[in-house]
Amino acid sequence: MAIAAGAVLTLDQLTKLAVLKYLGYAQEKVIIDGFFKFVHWGNTGAAWSLFNQFAGSNELLAVFAVAAPFGVMIVGESDGQFRLAADQAGRFARELF
Repeated sequence: MAIAAGAVLTLDQLTKLAVLKYLGYAQEKVIIDGFFKFVHWGNTGAAWSLFNQFAGSNELLAVFAVAAPFGVMIVGESDGQFRLAADQAGRFARELF
């Protein structure tokens, strides 16, 4: 499983490097017509661009992403109503750390 994950990660990074090197922004290269093409786009999605109008917003988002699993674990330990979902999420969060 680790070998497959490593191969996918390597292929992903190699294709990204190729796109950056050979395609200009908003250009595309069709590999299989109607099925597969490389496109050079920028990502302005929610993960790192949502709060860009605020100073330090990326850092705030990163802190929240690290703190959220701990919040799930605390809810799982203290609130009986959400016990089942919080236990499952808490176990997952504990496995991450």
